[in-house]
Amino acid sequence: MSRFRKVVAIALVASSWAARSGAQSVPTTPKRQSPSDYPPALGTREGPAPPALTFRRVSEIPLPGPLLANATRLRDGTLRLPVNGGWAIVTLEPSLAVSITENDPAEFLDAERHQPAWVVSPDGRFRYTTLPEGMVIAERHRTRGWKRTWRLRVAASTPAPPLLAGQRLLFGALDNQVHAVRSANGHMLWAADVGARVSNPLSLWRQEIETDAETGEATAVELVLLVPDDGASLIALDSFDGNRVATLDLSGDDSRFLPPVLPTADGRIAVAVQGYAASAAALAVFELGLLDEPPPGDGVAYNEPERPGGDEAD
Repeated sequence: MSRFRKVVAIALVASSWAARSGAQSVPTTPKRQSPSDYPPALGTREGPAPPALTFRRVSEIPLPGPLLANATRLRDGTLRLPVNGGWAIVTLEPSLAVSITENDPAEFLDAERHQPAWVVSPDGRFRYTTLPEGMVIAERHRTRGWKRTWRLRVAASTPAPPLLAGQRLLFGALDNQVHAVRSANGHMLWAADVGARVSNPLSLWRQEIETDAETGEATAVELVLLVPDDGASLIALDSFDGNRVATLDLSGDDSRFLPPVLPTADGRIAVAVQGYAASAAALAVFELGLLDEPPPGDGVAYNEPERPGGDEAD
């Protein structure tokens, strides 16, 4: 091999080695993670979204008013609420019936108000509470007692206790909204404006709705039920994303709903109603069912309650 060829060959080998060496030594710039690369806040819904529903009145039981807000209780399959003269005890099965006791409910209600408003997880490891100054607190039970795991500052007051629904923690606030956060870390999932302050407890309604009469196909539905502070409406929100599924509107009526909203084991919904006159009081029982016709453009069923047509307690 001539001297010229040797020089060229050596130069080519050196160039190739330098190229490979340079390629190996220069680090690659890692790809930056953009916000769109993160998993969606809501996660993945299991099953279809709830269909459009409507409230239907099952019965309405006249009661001696005036009634108090946040005083109705569901215990041992019966509804109890303080009325003028004592307690009204309402049984739902096998048929609606009401009896009035002369026991003074004030002592029981006063004692209950002093109970800690902690909501404990089913496994007993976590508990949650809200503070009126606009704070949500989560604690975990450890060997030496309860230790805080996270806290969340809310822009408005949060006077009512939270509601635990699976991995979601829900609570109302005086900013006219219902909020949902992850129970594990307090990260916001959704907030739904309901048009008025929410200082009353929320309720959870879980049932299966038959969506196809021919096949018997049913959809599992989990809804958040509430009455805003103005008492003018009964609202059902999808617990997954906060979308409004149904609204029972009392606007134009002199009656007002009195929270809390109490779902029964068979899917019925009980809520007290107080009219303008002190004596115009009742316990209304509703059910949620499919709309007979498509809802208006916003997908929400706005319907007014049927007034009682002589429905009396048995």
